[in-house]
Amino acid sequence: MAHLLGAEALHLQYPTHTVFESVTIGVNEGDRIGIVGRNGGGKSSLMAMLSGQLQPDAGRVTRRSGVRFGVLDQSDDLSATDTVGYSIVGDQADHEWASDAKIRDVISGLASDLPWDRPVAELSGGSAGGSLWRSSWSASGT
Repeated sequence: MAHLLGAEALHLQYPTHTVFESVTIGVNEGDRIGIVGRNGGGKSSLMAMLSGQLQPDAGRVTRRSGVRFGVLDQSDDLSATDTVGYSIVGDQADHEWASDAKIRDVISGLASDLPWDRPVAELSGGSAGGSLWRSSWSASGT
């Protein structure tokens, strides 16, 4: 399996506590992973470091060339008038994202229970917040 994404000896510390002391992970093509932990345990910080949105205090993150990393935050910054589909794939034409089996696989795994053409505002609180907070990565051209 080809290496897509890795992190080596990540360290993240805030003034009141250390979030990560030395985290090392690797994600290979075809891997499916889940990140589970208590509130405040560093799940979002880890995803932010892997996506490049947050720099670790020490350590490094590596991504294979061509890897795209998309993040839908856990914050409520989705437009209430946008559809679920637009919130996930933006203004890409259907044939652009749907022709990629890996993207279809990610979408079916993350949003198969959501009404694609409904505005985000029409979703229940759990669907609008919890089900749309996801992160995924895929390699283009592989």
